[in-house]
Amino acid sequence: MLSKILMAKEREGALTRVKVAHTTPKVSHLSFADDTTIYCTTTKAEMRCVKEILVKYELATGQLINIDKSSMIFSQNIPTELCEELASILGIRVEQAFSNYLGRPEIIGQSKSSAFEQI
Repeated sequence: MLSKILMAKEREGALTRVKVAHTTPKVSHLSFADDTTIYCTTTKAEMRCVKEILVKYELATGQLINIDKSSMIFSQNIPTELCEELASILGIRVEQAFSNYLGRPEIIGQSKSSAFEQI
């Protein structure tokens, strides 16, 4: 359901797909199990769009987004003040890019072997 709402906002032009790496296609979201990562540009308009999407999802499904388990990660070139302003729109905390998801780094740099050497 969330994926369908996100794709509808993409078609409307309200949500922009972004490149998460040089060799990847542009995406607006990725899902794994019951988790979804949403990618968008760092504008107030897109952040308000994401907020609208999350509210619409909650109303449609009756499932609440767990804000305590949610976080935002910004590119290193985004000013701290803008990060804080955008995070306040969603009411979600900002994390550093070196946090983990399922025991692995969320952001993997050039060295894939070091990120996955324990597997």
